[in-house]
Amino acid sequence: PRKLRFPVGSNNLRLLQSGIFGPSTNVTVDYYVNERGWPDQIGREHHQRDLIIQRWKKMGMQINDIGLLADVDETPSRDFLRAVQVCDITQFKQDGPKPCSVPKITTSALVFESAPDCITKRRWAHPDLVIGACIDGIRNSTATYTPDRAWDGTAWLNDGYVKGSGWSAVPKDAEHFPLFKAADFRRSTSYGSIVVWPASHSAFHYHNAIESVAVLRNKYLTYGHPVKDAMTMNLAEVNGDINAMIECVLGRPTGRPLKHGLEPGGLAARKARKNLGPIPIAFDVPGYAERRMAELRDMIDETFF
Repeated sequence: PRKLRFPVGSNNLRLLQSGIFGPSTNVTVDYYVNERGWPDQIGREHHQRDLIIQRWKKMGMQINDIGLLADVDETPSRDFLRAVQVCDITQFKQDGPKPCSVPKITTSALVFESAPDCITKRRWAHPDLVIGACIDGIRNSTATYTPDRAWDGTAWLNDGYVKGSGWSAVPKDAEHFPLFKAADFRRSTSYGSIVVWPASHSAFHYHNAIESVAVLRNKYLTYGHPVKDAMTMNLAEVNGDINAMIECVLGRPTGRPLKHGLEPGGLAARKARKNLGPIPIAFDVPGYAERRMAELRDMIDETFF
């Protein structure tokens, strides 16, 4: 099991609640422990996410509020987040026919594998945003069509995973489309609109920002869809994203094909070109990108060979 990072009274929790997210932002941490068997490991992941909506409800979320559901390594760009807060967004209007048929927008995230200089050609379709009027638990409507769901009612749809995950089963005479569960935030990105504003991306996915290879291996052993031999197998074989990171750090192929290519030249090349969209502000801190790459290189040199 993983060590709890934010227990009551810990320095980590005090830091989270110190105002770093704004003086009026209420930061809470809830723990999820459930070791029951699941028909698919992703079931545990979505069952856990359902706690987020429960927390939103306890904190007073209303139907005109916007729910943004993200993993800790996914974040919208600042300009995009401000636009969502102040702009009139078509998908969030629910006063027309068939409310909640398309209540979601999905960002297109620039992917960094473990370091600012390891930019992949992949675009990650998270985080996701849904208007409160279409979130189950925030709004309750007797007119809403309610589909069968597996995994204690938290799954995508009745089979719990991909099959039939569109709303094709919704009766044609239904007055209101289903309300979203947390799992539905992460569903197929074709359901809603993928936003690539202002250029090639509208968010960032800083993936596997690790402090050691041991932590990285333990993540893949214990997360929602685990790799059974992650602690002992060749590191480049644990996951294709790790393989890309290793190739980036070493500056040469690992001998295993990349699932997603790497942008040549890394962060400096991207910054030198125009109209390629924002980068995380922290990556402009002098020396950060170089120090992070050196840190990763030491990790890989010590553990990969």
